[in-house]
Amino acid sequence: LRLQDRKLAHVLCSGPFLHRLLIALAHISCLDTSHISLLEECSIREVETDIVVREPWKQLKYCNSSQKLRRLQDVCCVLRECADLHIIVHALLDLIDSSPEHTIEIILLLNYIVGGGAVDSMKTHT
Repeated sequence: LRLQDRKLAHVLCSGPFLHRLLIALAHISCLDTSHISLLEECSIREVETDIVVREPWKQLKYCNSSQKLRRLQDVCCVLRECADLHIIVHALLDLIDSSPEHTIEIILLLNYIVGGGAVDSMKTHT
């Protein structure tokens, strides 16, 4: 994505290239759900237990460091600034329809692109 702005906008108008790029971004932003269980041993949370607020609420499989997540957000910001936002959003909504297994990741990408990644949800709360 280090092309000049006008070249990048032209390249992103290519349907197959945009589709491959968005699929790759969806795979990169895959959520790690290995620590999530619907049936836990205790279904009621104790009020007095210490809740760990320093850990992020979501974990990504492949972006396991804040630097990698920042790069993903930077790519989404470049897409927002240099490409036609209507084309990007329309392509992502088409991907939700054609790839329902990646719906959560595509919605995360939509949030990063449209929201600009301004709010870093992976920051620790103090």
